[in-house]
Amino acid sequence: MCYRLKAALKRTALLEVRIAIGLGSVTMIDNDIAKSTGTALTKSEELLDILKSKKQEIMIDSGRHLDVYMNSLLKMALLFMNEWTENAAATVYEMFKTPHITQAELGKKLGVQQATASRRLNRAHWQETQEVLSVFKHYYKDGSDGSID
Repeated sequence: MCYRLKAALKRTALLEVRIAIGLGSVTMIDNDIAKSTGTALTKSEELLDILKSKKQEIMIDSGRHLDVYMNSLLKMALLFMNEWTENAAATVYEMFKTPHITQAELGKKLGVQQATASRRLNRAHWQETQEVLSVFKHYYKDGSDGSID
């Protein structure tokens, strides 16, 4: 989800986002987020405070040692994500919206040829993005506590 958000915002080339992912429980949700409680919210709030000093836009805190490795993986993924052009971000965003779309259909949606859509996906490192997401889905199956197999 955080990659989709980053792609959506980069389509304008004017916006960037910092995302602090806290995994844990949520005991109370209020319309005023400051009044909401739970370990997930506490972790994400604390992480958000250190993102800038870490010079990283996306990090995760599940309270497990695994987070060190996953945050390193995120840092490496941000090397190519931060280089997405508006066109690359729009292409990635469309792939997230309709994951089973063909490149020909993707090209039509974007108003370009299939070959252009393919080049955009390659330049955006779509395959690598999918691999990073696959690792996260494997190790963080249960968002409430960052459980691993």
